[in-house]
Amino acid sequence: MTALILNSGVGSRMGELTLDRPKCMTELGQGETIIDRQLSQLRAAGIKKAVITTGGHREVLEEHLRSIGGDMEINTVFNPVFDSTNYIYSIYNARDCLRDDILLIHGDLVFDDGVLRRALDNSRSTMAVSSTAALPQKDFKAVTEDGLIKKIGVDCFENAAAAWALYKLLRSDWEGWLESICRYCESGDEQKRRCYAENAYNEVAGEGCCIFPMDIGDMLCGEVDDVQDLENIRKALKGRRRIEYIHEPTDLMCGQAVLAMVLGRTPEDVAAELGNDRETDLKEMKTVLRTGGMWVSDRRVQFESRDELPMLCMLSLETPRCWHWSLYAYGVFYDPEHGVMSDLPESGRRYYWELR
Repeated sequence: MTALILNSGVGSRMGELTLDRPKCMTELGQGETIIDRQLSQLRAAGIKKAVITTGGHREVLEEHLRSIGGDMEINTVFNPVFDSTNYIYSIYNARDCLRDDILLIHGDLVFDDGVLRRALDNSRSTMAVSSTAALPQKDFKAVTEDGLIKKIGVDCFENAAAAWALYKLLRSDWEGWLESICRYCESGDEQKRRCYAENAYNEVAGEGCCIFPMDIGDMLCGEVDDVQDLENIRKALKGRRRIEYIHEPTDLMCGQAVLAMVLGRTPEDVAAELGNDRETDLKEMKTVLRTGGMWVSDRRVQFESRDELPMLCMLSLETPRCWHWSLYAYGVFYDPEHGVMSDLPESGRRYYWELR
């Protein structure tokens, strides 16, 4: 799997924020830029290779990427005519680096970890859409027929859903789309270098390339096109906790592991505070969370599926072996025993308590 991040745009609608840097280096908060967040999410999901297209201020971006370091292999591909072409031509320039399953992301896209996890866990080629979000006027919509995305564009309103340029593409589907992109860019028609890459997809949809909608509901997913978008994204991110997965040290310490993930501590530290390195009860869970500054609902809610869950909550699951504490955060299950998942582990009765 190779991540393809498109960062060759000019970003003119961002005003002074992009006078000396590309849009992807816009700060979201606490010193983290859009590209920092994306690469951190990709690393956490196990992606080892990224191709990043560049345009204006490429030297600034390339230097920033070198400073980030890490174990991800990052290759940049410059579009020399970035100011007169669209990202379809940037993809064309990078085509020789893209012979793999592809995770395609626009460089100004900000999304929850759960959006990425659901895409990667899907067995088919997918695009992020939302059946609950209002149709945007200026951004992508996807038209679905018989379960397949047949058209993507900004002017699609009938039988359409809000959509974002986050695609998981199997190699066979990607090759069909890429061949269409190449035909566009080699046609000699300059307009076909200035259009969206999705125009090329629309010509092979359902034949050379099959992309299915992945409904993300109300999870965060949005592009930063202008200053107002940036303000909205910053507000949405404010107060959200970045969860680092922790496996339970013993099969009796699932509660301590959940508390540690939420509060940014270690299970051993939590166990020391509780004076308990075995099973934890609800009173202990609530006490540690509230002492750590969290709001915890007093209402226990039984549920059946992930679609019923609030964005952040602790879970009590009746597993085949025992009752078990787990955590759901922004579309991802962080289970102390089973790992990071896009859906629930096997369980009978299920309850949650909302956290803020």
